[in-house]
Amino acid sequence: MAGSRPTSQQHAINSSVVETFAFEYSRLFWAALSLDSYERKQSLGTSEMNAPKGKQQLATLEDVARHAGISIATAGRALGNYGRVSTKTRNLVLRAARDLNYHVNALAQGMKRRSTFTVGLIVGNICNPFFSTIVRAVEATLIKRGYNLIVCDSDEDIGKEINHIQVLFQRRVDGMIISPTASPDGIASTAAKLISRLVPGSKAPAVLADNIGGAFEATNYLLRLGHRRIGIIVGRKTLDSMTARVEGYHRAMASVGVAFDESLIVDGLDVGVHGGYYATQHLLALTSPPTAIIAMNNLLVLGALNAVREKGLQIPRDISVIGWDDFDAASHLRMPLTVVDQPASAMGTMAAEHLLQLMSGETSDQPLEILLRCSLILRESCSALDAVKNSGIKNDGANSASGADQITVIRHL
Repeated sequence: MAGSRPTSQQHAINSSVVETFAFEYSRLFWAALSLDSYERKQSLGTSEMNAPKGKQQLATLEDVARHAGISIATAGRALGNYGRVSTKTRNLVLRAARDLNYHVNALAQGMKRRSTFTVGLIVGNICNPFFSTIVRAVEATLIKRGYNLIVCDSDEDIGKEINHIQVLFQRRVDGMIISPTASPDGIASTAAKLISRLVPGSKAPAVLADNIGGAFEATNYLLRLGHRRIGIIVGRKTLDSMTARVEGYHRAMASVGVAFDESLIVDGLDVGVHGGYYATQHLLALTSPPTAIIAMNNLLVLGALNAVREKGLQIPRDISVIGWDDFDAASHLRMPLTVVDQPASAMGTMAAEHLLQLMSGETSDQPLEILLRCSLILRESCSALDAVKNSGIKNDGANSASGADQITVIRHL
């Protein structure tokens, strides 16, 4: 059910683009990085020290060995801290490396070790506070184990997602964490972990929020306040997370015998602020508009708030609003916002920990699909209809669920 916004361009997906990639390290693919330093200097006709400012060449292992007056093999052993090298020689090599500002070629080193100690993370929109929280949690977990993180933004575009996966494989990452778009074509089957969303047909393990439960709880709260015309705003209904939230809404409405009204479910066609704005405009223009709205992510709700204000309505006097995902400003708005909060930090931490186990072979069990419970954070953006004003229901700011530490294993693969 689309709002008034024009449909977005559909992206053609060529399933043959994505091949089965193997983590096999054959040779350094950047030939320029392995070019002999001496030959490069000869071809340029100048030394690195005499190169124009800002154009100095990176020092190589050969440069360090020449500067220290030893063989390349000995310099490699000293810098790699392996083999038999005297303390005096090692200190000499380290001093030469510092003088030349030499840095180890991590890619070449990874080829030897068959590990680059690098993980890729692909998220749908890095500007979304939900995803930025996940990024911070994943990175904090990986750093403790000596891994670096490469973050990619798919912009909810399957073509970009597939390209990011290909590039990450070319960079020889040891594993990936992906918050996928609505197609299975971009999902790798080896050393990959899904977060926040599922993809139909994918066998990759996943860490998810209980979207059905969160939507049920939010809808049920509004029903207890006396609302029956409850509109919901989704962005890209094909996303697994959005489908689950709609399901939770349906279950709550059916539990009290409220007839299904398809006009109250509006797809903003994207998951951003504009989608929320257009969808809310559509809901408010109905002959019988909703008395309450649930916006199914934190960007959609910003657009919804803009549309409500533009219409001259006051929250919660004229309409109640619930958002999805807590964010820093939610409690500081003119009317503090009630939200369904996903445990984003816990999801990121758990996804990273499980990926590390998957890459190291530490876990002997089959991958699991893990569900983390959401929390309904009650603030001041919802009010009871006149018929139930004195029912005793309060917006007391308390969480109706304890949230992030509640974990359910819902599927063995």
